[in-house]
Amino acid sequence: MKTNRRTSSLLLSLLLFAVLSFQISAEELKGKVVKMLTEDTFVVRTDSGERKVRLFGIEGLGKDQPFGKESFTGIKGLLFEKDVTLKFEKKDKWEHAIAKVYVGDEYINKKAVEMGLAWYSKKYAPDDTDLADAMKKARTAKIGLWKDANPTPPWEFKRNSTDDGKSGGAKDEAPGKKTQNDKRLAKNS
Repeated sequence: MKTNRRTSSLLLSLLLFAVLSFQISAEELKGKVVKMLTEDTFVVRTDSGERKVRLFGIEGLGKDQPFGKESFTGIKGLLFEKDVTLKFEKKDKWEHAIAKVYVGDEYINKKAVEMGLAWYSKKYAPDDTDLADAMKKARTAKIGLWKDANPTPPWEFKRNSTDDGKSGGAKDEAPGKKTQNDKRLAKNS
């Protein structure tokens, strides 16, 4: 009898957890962007208060990175003081909500990538074909960050900045040798 109760309690707990997890991941919220924290993180004011939100599936360029200031300014122009609808996906390690962001019907995450203001992050949004297609189009059209023949992705720029103690950029490699950046560009194509 105790085993049946434990099993029933466990199943009920798992069901409740699944339902709550679904509700959290499917949560939608409306608000106004009141502050840009970084190129892909902002504060939104809602009826229930302020929340830090990170754009799902993209990475903007850091301010110290080539085209970084333009990336920040462009994404800020898409979001700051705009009424937005947030479709939450999950939370990051800093407990920021990660969301698909819409201004009206426009998917802002996709718009930022289309404009060459940010990279599509296949690692964090492997199934988002809208973002993948947007990056291919921006790259082909040489828009924004893609004007550079061999742009450095933000995650590599940050790693290189930390690794060599300098302010970013890819490390020098032998001429004619495929660089990490070349390999990464081929992988993300």
